[in-house]
Amino acid sequence: MHRLLVILSMATARPGIRAVDLAEVLKVSERTVFRDL
Repeated sequence: MHRLLVILSMATARPGIRAVDLAEVLKVSERTVFRDL
């Protein structure tokens, strides 16, 4: 749940942010970011 909230807040603050950037911040794989979405 925490990851999803972070993804949503970052995507709102930075439109166009890439999944790889989110993965780096969250310390998970890019694939995990896509699964969460």
